[in-house]
Amino acid sequence: MKPARVPSTHELIVACTHGNEEAFQTLVARLQPSLVHYAWGFSLDMARAEATGLRTIETVFGHLPRLRHNSLLSSYAIGILRKELRKEGLPSAPDGVPVLWTALAGLPRVQREVVFLYFQGHPLAEAARMRREPPSHTRARFTRALMHVARKIGLADPAVAGPLPPRCVRGDHVYLAVAGEAPPREGAAWREHAAACPACGARFERAEKLFAAVRADIGGFAARPPLAARMPGPPGAATWIGVALILAAALAAFLLLRGLLGPAAGPVVEMPNGAVRPAGAP
Repeated sequence: MKPARVPSTHELIVACTHGNEEAFQTLVARLQPSLVHYAWGFSLDMARAEATGLRTIETVFGHLPRLRHNSLLSSYAIGILRKELRKEGLPSAPDGVPVLWTALAGLPRVQREVVFLYFQGHPLAEAARMRREPPSHTRARFTRALMHVARKIGLADPAVAGPLPPRCVRGDHVYLAVAGEAPPREGAAWREHAAACPACGARFERAEKLFAAVRADIGGFAARPPLAARMPGPPGAATWIGVALILAAALAAFLLLRGLLGPAAGPVVEMPNGAVRPAGAP
């Protein structure tokens, strides 16, 4: 059975602008874990983080028609979230925040999106379709992001002077193999080599610890129920602006039709009794 096609974020944005509730719920499911995770690190209070995340979601979806490209949505949402956090007096995270949160929060926003999509259960090929980009780009973002996180939490490969020994597995290939994203033949060969090479075996072990830590961290946020049950309407100002534009267009159309279809204006003559008739009429 052919798996269901995964819609891109751009397609979901377009559907949402037409009032599609299913598309709205799908986008919320993609965005919410990352937003709440980010907000939680600033307050270390889940209820407060979810309240901030809900306000962010409502603002983002109220402004959705402004967005034209898939890559804007996650970056735009994090930008709105940062504004909400500053309004609450939370411009930076406290000292006691976990080091893993700091590493994930410090990722470039596009890499962060790819990491969250993968650990929310979307294979990298699906994430690439969601983002409307080549799979090779998504894999590169994913491995670079995990290498950054590994360095921050002390699970990076130790520095090695010079090139790797022959047949040793590259760092990005280690992460793809552990993620189950390597081509089957190459992945099996890399695993076989790691079983015989103590250095590569240790690298695979560190990568598996990294994956377990990130999966547990993101999974806890992805498992929470959706914050927004219904698609929010446009902001009040946008509503009034829309009404004003409609009324202005209707008035312009009325005046245009009146000019085209109404009687032509011309000179008139006033009669002795006070009546007015067109000039030249008997």
